[in-house]
Amino acid sequence: MVDSSQSVQSNVLVVVSIVTRSMCLAVFHRLALTTIWITTMTNHKRKLANELYRQMTANGGGTVWLSTEYSTGYVVALPSRELRVSDYLAKPSLIQYYIENLVQPGSDGIGIWNNTDESKVYIDSVLHVNDYNTAVKLGREFNQLAIYCLDTNEVIDL
Repeated sequence: MVDSSQSVQSNVLVVVSIVTRSMCLAVFHRLALTTIWITTMTNHKRKLANELYRQMTANGGGTVWLSTEYSTGYVVALPSRELRVSDYLAKPSLIQYYIENLVQPGSDGIGIWNNTDESKVYIDSVLHVNDYNTAVKLGREFNQLAIYCLDTNEVIDL
């Protein structure tokens, strides 16, 4: 005859084992999803960095937008979190570092500009502005050397 306390203990051990296994699977699932998300975000940032590098080497500069794609208006660099480096240091890995660590919250995109007169590359968080006068005003207020016109693809010195 089986002691009822042994039967209860056995049943409790089975329940604890099932609950523990379920919890482990839930934790593993959450870790797997987190890893997939981090990998996806890293790949996206790597693509943005490679695109900025491509634009810089092909055109002397460019912009990638973080959400909305703009094709008209003006691009104005924000005053903080500007990264200015010697042109030979501006590689995709440095651009990716900027994207991962220095992009200013609230910015519309990331701009890169190779200032060949100084042999410097500027990487900035940027705003999109529709109005010319507002763009010039903000550019001067933010102590920028220039703004960029998307309509004409021209740098406007300030």
